[in-house]
Amino acid sequence: MPNIMVLQYLKKTGAASPEVLMKAEAFVRQGYQRLLTFEAKGGGFSWFGESPANVMLTAYGLVEFAEMAKVIPIDDKLLERTRRWLVSRRLPDGRFEESRSPHSLHVGDQQYALTAFVTWALLSAGASATEVAPSMAYLMDNLDGQGDPYSLSLVLDALTLVPARRNDALRLARRLVGEKKARGWAPRGTTLVNSRGSPGQVETTALVVLGLAALQTEPLAIRDGVQELMKAKNADGRWFTTTATVLALKALLADQNRQPTREPYTGTVKVSVNGRPAGEVAVSEKTYDVMQLIDLKEFTRTGDHTVSIRADLTRPQLFSTQIVATYYVPWDLPAGPLAPTTGTLNVRQTFDRTSLVVDDRVTAKVTLELTGQASGSLVLLDLGIPPGFAVETQDLEALRTAGTISRFELAGRQLVLYLPPLQERRPISFEYRLKARFPVRASSPPSTAYEYYNPDNRVQIAPVPLEVK
Repeated sequence: MPNIMVLQYLKKTGAASPEVLMKAEAFVRQGYQRLLTFEAKGGGFSWFGESPANVMLTAYGLVEFAEMAKVIPIDDKLLERTRRWLVSRRLPDGRFEESRSPHSLHVGDQQYALTAFVTWALLSAGASATEVAPSMAYLMDNLDGQGDPYSLSLVLDALTLVPARRNDALRLARRLVGEKKARGWAPRGTTLVNSRGSPGQVETTALVVLGLAALQTEPLAIRDGVQELMKAKNADGRWFTTTATVLALKALLADQNRQPTREPYTGTVKVSVNGRPAGEVAVSEKTYDVMQLIDLKEFTRTGDHTVSIRADLTRPQLFSTQIVATYYVPWDLPAGPLAPTTGTLNVRQTFDRTSLVVDDRVTAKVTLELTGQASGSLVLLDLGIPPGFAVETQDLEALRTAGTISRFELAGRQLVLYLPPLQERRPISFEYRLKARFPVRASSPPSTAYEYYNPDNRVQIAPVPLEVK
C-alpha cells in the first residue's frame, strides 16, 4: 500500500518522468494481483486466503482497493462483493466483531474500534450513508463513553465521509484536539493491528490529521500532528510498521491536498560540524523537494558534537532533517544498547552437523520463545539459506499441514516462514532439512525473526560456518 500513496503523490505533483510513473504503476498492479490471492472462498480476505475470512483484514483490504482505484483500473465487482461480505457480518445492533479462527487477526475486545474501522472502510469504498446507518448509529450512541483517542480518530474519519454528519465530525474534532498530548495522539492500549508505543502513536496521530484535513479545520493541530509524524520517521523513510507508514503517508497527502499548490524556491542549505563546514546543498526549482544526503563520516570521533544547519532560501520553509548512523557490532557483544539482539523474542537455530559431503542432508532445528507479553502478532522468520544448499520443501509442507507454520515462501537465498502468534514463555521448536548440492565452504546467511506488527521486536541469528566436501 505504500506504493499506492507514492503513486498518488507522483501523479498529483507531476514530479516524475513517464518511465518512473510506469514503474510505480507496475508495482501497484503487482500488489493488486497478489492481494487477489488472499480472497477466501465464500468472500472476504484472510491472512493466507483460507476460510473463514477475517473482518479486520477484509476491511483493510477494502481500503487498499479503494486507494488503488484512484490510480489504476480495478474490478468494480471486487469492491462490490467485498462490501457486501462485510455488511453481511454486521450484527443486528450495528456492531462488527471478529471471527475466531487460526487465520484471524485477533483484535481482542475492541469491537467499538473495529466497527469504526469497518464503517470507514465501507464509506471509503463507495458505500452510501444509508448502507452504514446501523453502524453509524451504534458508534454515535456509544461515543460519549469512549476515551480511547485511537477509536475516536477512526470515528472521526468515518464521519468526515458523511456530509450530513459534518456537525458531529466538527464536535469530535474539537474533542480530539483538546486531548492532544506532547507527541500527538496515542492509543490507550493497542491498535487494531496490535501496535503500541511509537507505531501506535503514529497510527493514531495520522488518523486524527487525516480527519482534521478532510474537515479543513484546526490548522494548528494539523501542523503539530504533521510535525510529530515527521519526527517519528525512521532513517530509511518508514514509520516503524507497514500500517503506520501507510497511515502517515495518507495523512501527509491529505495535508498537502488541503493547501494551495506550493511554489518552488531556491537557495542553499549549509551544514557544519563543530564550526567546520561539512557540506552544502544547492536548492533549485527542480530539486527543492528532493531528499539530499551529506556524508559526515570524517567527523565521526569520540565525544560530543554540534551539528549546525543554515538555510538561505528565497522564502521561509519548513523542512525536515535527520542524522543517521550505521554501525556494525560483533555477534558476541554482551547485552546492551548496541547488542544485535533486542526485544522479547528469543530464537536459536542449530544444525545437526556442519561438515558434509555432496548430496548429504543437514537438519536445521529452530526454537522460538516469547519472553514478554503476547501481542497477538504473527511472527516472521527470515532464514538465510547457505550457499550450495537447497531446502527440502516437503518438510515445510508437513509443518504447514500440522499448523506449526502458517505459510512459507522461498525468495532467492531466503526462506520466509509465517508463524501463528506466540504465547508468553511457551517455546516452540521445529526442524527442516537442507540438501548439499555441491562442494562449498561458506556460512549460513544472517537470519532474522520479528513480529509482523511490531518489527522493532526482532532478533538476529548469527551465521554458522558449513563445509561440503
